[in-house]
Amino acid sequence: MERRRSLRAPGPFNGWWLGTERTRIRVIDLSVGGCLVFVDPQHPQGGPPRSVAPDASDAATLQIDLGAAGIIEVVAVSFSPRPGGTAVTFLNVSTRTADAIRRTVDAQQA
Repeated sequence: MERRRSLRAPGPFNGWWLGTERTRIRVIDLSVGGCLVFVDPQHPQGGPPRSVAPDASDAATLQIDLGAAGIIEVVAVSFSPRPGGTAVTFLNVSTRTADAIRRTVDAQQA
């Protein structure tokens, strides 16, 4: 059985994939290390944002609304495409952002 490195908040959370346009996303399974990102079904294009390659040069910026903990901004790369979305890992997460994610995980675990 594989064990995950970080506790996770199941979500869902609203957010935005920032690129050439701002795409609404839904985030689930959030941890300090990453999450699953799916395109909001109400997004007018009806498809996922550009998938990023697992290469830091193709990193994308995500904004995630954590509710009481505020809106965080993270840089992420895709490592496992899924239908309608992708699993991402976060790069260089600041202490402030990591603390906000941990507070959110703790609140959803309670």
